[in-house]
Amino acid sequence: MATALLLAGCSGASQQEDDRFWVLAPDASGQTAVMAGGSAAVGANAAANVNAAARQETAAAQQNINVDPVPSGRYRIGSVHSGLCVEVAGGSTANGAPLVQAACDGTLRWQFFDITQTATGQYKLVNLHSGKAADIPAGSGANNIVIQQWDDNGTGAQRFRLQRTAVTDRYRIVNVNNGKCFNVAQASTSPGASLEQVTCGEAASQLFHLAPGEPTPIRMPGSQPLIPPPPPVPPSATYQPLLWPDDALPVHDTLEDGTLVTRVGGRVRDRHAREPIVDDSYQVFPPHYFERRTHEILIYDNAVAGDPEQRILTVVVKPQHYWYGTNFRHGFIGRRGDDPLEPTSVALYADNGGMKILPGGVLTRTPIPNYAALGQDPNGNYTPPAGVPGNNFVLVKEIRTAANEGHRPLRKGDLVEFELGIFLAGNPDVIGRFNYYAEALVYRAGAHGIVSWFRGPGYGVQRPLDSLPMPGEALLGGPWMTLHEDTSSEPYRMLMQASHNIASYNMQPWVEGRRLLHTSFVSGLHSEGSNTVFTAQAGKSAPRFSQTRCVDCHAGNGKSSPATNTPLSRLGVFVGTRGANNTQSPDARFGLRLQQGVYREGGANVDGREAELVLTGYTETSGRYGDGTAYVLRKPNYALRDRNGQALALPTALSVRAAPSLVGLGLLEAVPEQALERLAIDQRSDADGVAGRLQIVADPRDAGMNRVGRFGWKAGAATLEQQTSLAFNTDLGVTSPLMSQLECARGSAGAACAQVDNGSARLTAADIHKTTLYLSLLGVPPRRSFDNPLEQNAQARQLQAVVKRGQQMFEAARCTACHVPALRTGHHQFVELRYQDIKPYTDLLLHDMGPGLADTYVEGRATGSEWRTAPLWGLGTAAAIDPSVRYLHDGRAATLEEAILWHGGQASAAKQRFEAMPLQDRRALVEFLKSL
Repeated sequence: MATALLLAGCSGASQQEDDRFWVLAPDASGQTAVMAGGSAAVGANAAANVNAAARQETAAAQQNINVDPVPSGRYRIGSVHSGLCVEVAGGSTANGAPLVQAACDGTLRWQFFDITQTATGQYKLVNLHSGKAADIPAGSGANNIVIQQWDDNGTGAQRFRLQRTAVTDRYRIVNVNNGKCFNVAQASTSPGASLEQVTCGEAASQLFHLAPGEPTPIRMPGSQPLIPPPPPVPPSATYQPLLWPDDALPVHDTLEDGTLVTRVGGRVRDRHAREPIVDDSYQVFPPHYFERRTHEILIYDNAVAGDPEQRILTVVVKPQHYWYGTNFRHGFIGRRGDDPLEPTSVALYADNGGMKILPGGVLTRTPIPNYAALGQDPNGNYTPPAGVPGNNFVLVKEIRTAANEGHRPLRKGDLVEFELGIFLAGNPDVIGRFNYYAEALVYRAGAHGIVSWFRGPGYGVQRPLDSLPMPGEALLGGPWMTLHEDTSSEPYRMLMQASHNIASYNMQPWVEGRRLLHTSFVSGLHSEGSNTVFTAQAGKSAPRFSQTRCVDCHAGNGKSSPATNTPLSRLGVFVGTRGANNTQSPDARFGLRLQQGVYREGGANVDGREAELVLTGYTETSGRYGDGTAYVLRKPNYALRDRNGQALALPTALSVRAAPSLVGLGLLEAVPEQALERLAIDQRSDADGVAGRLQIVADPRDAGMNRVGRFGWKAGAATLEQQTSLAFNTDLGVTSPLMSQLECARGSAGAACAQVDNGSARLTAADIHKTTLYLSLLGVPPRRSFDNPLEQNAQARQLQAVVKRGQQMFEAARCTACHVPALRTGHHQFVELRYQDIKPYTDLLLHDMGPGLADTYVEGRATGSEWRTAPLWGLGTAAAIDPSVRYLHDGRAATLEEAILWHGGQASAAKQRFEAMPLQDRRALVEFLKSL
């Protein structure tokens, strides 16, 4: 009888349990699956196999080995703490690929290891799929080093002891050289968490099960057997994958005594989360937001002695500025006990007390033994000392009860919502403003991280609008990077928010990065009033530019759109000269970009134009849907004129491109190249002729090294650092260490730029880092109108049904062949982005979109008709940010329907299926796109 070993994590609160066992349960096909804890929850691939009798099976034998020493053989390695399985990330065969935990799948060869005894008590762990050995990088003895795979070299860095704990089926995996133990990073229970080495202790995250077995394809009822994992993907071009350092501090951690620690950042706001107010609202960035108005939040989560299900939270707040008063509100209620059963106070919490001062600012243990004796926060204004408080001023709050349920003891799985009211110490006339609110964060007791949430039912319940965890289908940015619901009716600000799981140490640099995007590099003025002038950045723009602020093109961090008979200064105008054999060179007049900006603000009048490209109108073509409904498509026409309005010849190579949305860029940077290669290989046999390929670009730090392009309409930049430096130079006329020569100095119209182009960087490496950090850690809005049975509004439920139908139509049209719904991130410099299952709806590949969308500009490998698949997340906010928004690379489409109908080339079959749909299905598909 074949055996499929599926060490699948249980659902619900039991997933956090330490005590787990594995029992045999026969499935409908006569195979055997291993079930966790006697639960009916099994691996996703086997769920349909397990019949009712199997779910009741309780007497079968355990399948994890329970012997010492461990016999050589083939094993699955399962985490005791999370119930997930150890694998090589993404099934990679490359040296240096990390070991991570993932949902158990008995068909995956990279979740099996040949564990072989090489000497008495010493073992090597060789991955079945890659043939490479588990390895400590460089044989390091440091804590938190991520375990990788490497060619078997016989060194001590690849030799381990398997220490059985007492008389159980639990093992520690200990390196023979340094004595450090395998550990699930941050004691995470989430798929994608890496394995690291740490000092050995008693934590369950250091314990593993070993289950012998072979990878076995599983037959689903009524279906064909699953195809075995594909062979390693060979590179389709010559390039070097991105490699990131691993020196970032964790966001989530587990202490040796089992205490769960979450470290996130917070910022000031104007109002409460559920309180929609015009001009004074929750998502806004209040005046002086970057002037040390951020704070660090550390949540220590302890089990009560004798009852691990009962929890105690210790919340520590470390401000960047001294505070004289704090409101700590937790346990959202929304109504008073004698109020009608409806939301009567969207800012009402069960506990609205202050916080206590922690002398010395350093926790030696939690819960704090003398918490009740600690003094309250100052509760009165004072003159603060100079500088950042650090540990001189740390506030604490202890939470022992689920305050919004009759103050019963807090238990594992409870959601705890809290927010701060902030009063800064000092003279308001000097510091500019002293009173703020902060974000509403939701934490799940007994688990790491901040939860993305949405409002529960609004009427007829005990706790109207109470926060509920966002369902998986709505987590477009994964569990750590998806924002909570837009509860304050500010969709036009949803692309501007930091991830709720931003690392505490990244919050202040993040707001300073935002300041850079909102600063004019001519005047230093901030785009939002009442903020101080950034004098250090004034005067850095070159004499020729298109805009002087990033947000002048990326308003609300969204896309830009063209308007007729108006210079296209908010769009990128790529220019060049076409030569023989399709060669391309810079335009003699303008180089590679046309600068056409004018700056008038605060009395300044600066003309940064080289010339002006104007959208003069459109050439219309008509068509009909399958049901006979007519439509019209419009192709833009352009005219070029000099600074005096005289007509000029258009460049022979010309590409007009809207500024794209900025959301989710860090997550896209974190997708491994191997994942993109696999998508390209899968598309080679696509029935519709979809055949994407990687863009390859030169590394700006080393022109002899190639990278995979990811950013821009033709994927012309490989990293966010490169894309950011390009935009500063080519759009704002500001140099940086990566690009210290002015682009505007290339052509004759940029003579003024050439006179000042001395090769010096006007921006510092720190400026670029903050800007890149800001872009990387922008949160992704959750999907809207997801299926929500709790919704009590009939019209909203109807829209949910339409959106669900639209998703089905999107898939039926095979739009997903290029707009791939799900990707998985890998390692990255920012820990917040690592190993997340995301839903960006892109494959990041170049596709030939046919002559209708082609222009005359070549970029890297991309021909005039090839475009990178645009991500769709955040698409539904575009019209809220700009009611006149237009779509596609040059903004030719006034509606999403027009954008779909322009698809040609490799997307022709999908477009034709859309054309053939009935009206209601076409509308449903568009509503689905608007929900993203």
